[in-house]
Amino acid sequence: MSTLLIGGSGNVGAHIALEMLKGGETPVIFDLAPPPKTILGEAVEKIKHVKGDMLNVAEIAHAIKDNSVKKVIQTASLLTREAGNRPVAAAQVNFLGTVNVLEACRIADIEKLVYTSTSSVYGPTSDDSLIKEDHPRRPNSFYGITKLAGEGYCEVYSSKYGLVINGIRLRLVYGPGQRTGISGITDEALGKPLRGQAAALPYDPDSKMYITYVKDAARAHVQASKVGKTSQLFYNINSGEASIGEVVAAVKALLPGAEIKVGKEVTTTAKNLPQMMEGGVFDTSAAREDFNYEPHYPIREGLRELLEYEKRMMK
Repeated sequence: MSTLLIGGSGNVGAHIALEMLKGGETPVIFDLAPPPKTILGEAVEKIKHVKGDMLNVAEIAHAIKDNSVKKVIQTASLLTREAGNRPVAAAQVNFLGTVNVLEACRIADIEKLVYTSTSSVYGPTSDDSLIKEDHPRRPNSFYGITKLAGEGYCEVYSSKYGLVINGIRLRLVYGPGQRTGISGITDEALGKPLRGQAAALPYDPDSKMYITYVKDAARAHVQASKVGKTSQLFYNINSGEASIGEVVAAVKALLPGAEIKVGKEVTTTAKNLPQMMEGGVFDTSAAREDFNYEPHYPIREGLRELLEYEKRMMK
């Protein structure tokens, strides 16, 4: 029995592959791109890669049959910035691709499907909101809309066909290999000082955000894949709360002498910084109760690992 990682050559997917290998499982990556050695290292030799397109349901079905797959994890998508620039492609990949995955899983009578979703399905939320999984879903981006559409199909495939599904709603993922979204902030705050440059963050240092280190995201997917039907379909995942000021303090502890300006009045030349952030308390208690999810990477530990990765890449 094996697990098919659709989009497994992406950043979250590659870290899921590593997490599975650590637990003694051998995943099969289904992706047009080859598995990234920058993330997987020598472990890339232990992973089977099936070159395939999720827009072709027959290719997914063949990959499931040929590899005796009983579990599928679907991480493939165009993320926020690319989805905003390519809305038609985002609808094709994020939504229609997910429909193809669901149909292939139904045909093959898969034991479990884990679908990577996002906090963007909630849309803008106020700073004093408690965001549990039943919070209203009102996305205001192409990315969030396409992922919500995928969630809707997951709900109906679950109720109509009995397909056992969990969706993992990730919030603001950062870590090795990640370059978009919240990683624009970590790349500015950590990457520039590492290269001997001054960093500038045009945010209120007290602004808080719930963020997710990529290894916590990966572990949540693997844990969800190991349980049967749970009390609900979708689960919030993050690594905890951090303010912009705490990010800066953590970087300065790791890189003494780092020059980082922070404040709303600060000007910057950085091109990948996100606008600030979805508000509210992003509650993960349901994932803790149903599949024992606990974050392992508070901001200081996540940035420490990210720094070691960036140093290796510089060599």
